[in-house]
Amino acid sequence: MMSSGSLSSMIDIIFLLIIFFVVTASFDAEQLDDSIILPKIDKGISAKALPLDKIIINIFANGAVKLGFYELKTEHISAELPAILKKVITNKDATLIINADGKTKHKYVKNVLNIIAKNGHKKVHINSTINAED
Repeated sequence: MMSSGSLSSMIDIIFLLIIFFVVTASFDAEQLDDSIILPKIDKGISAKALPLDKIIINIFANGAVKLGFYELKTEHISAELPAILKKVITNKDATLIINADGKTKHKYVKNVLNIIAKNGHKKVHINSTINAED
């Protein structure tokens, strides 16, 4: 015979797990920025599934950068981004994913990539979308 106490404990645990997954899923969605329109390429692999250890860096057309909950204007990136990277990234093997708007000048992307390299990160992906077959 099963006691009612153990069943209610199991239900509590299930609800806690559901809450945990809902909260963590919303953090992943917060890092993605819908205002960034990725550049299109003819062939390749589009990153639909994100790796488990990932950091998304959004670069806007005006050169501004958004990393998680941090937003940096173009003139503050060189001074503030290295410290933010050290604070946000605890694992040097984390994959950094660059979402640069298709209209972003290359000098802004280059600046962010140089800062990432100086901080010792080696895994960097640059997102794009694949052109539809004609």
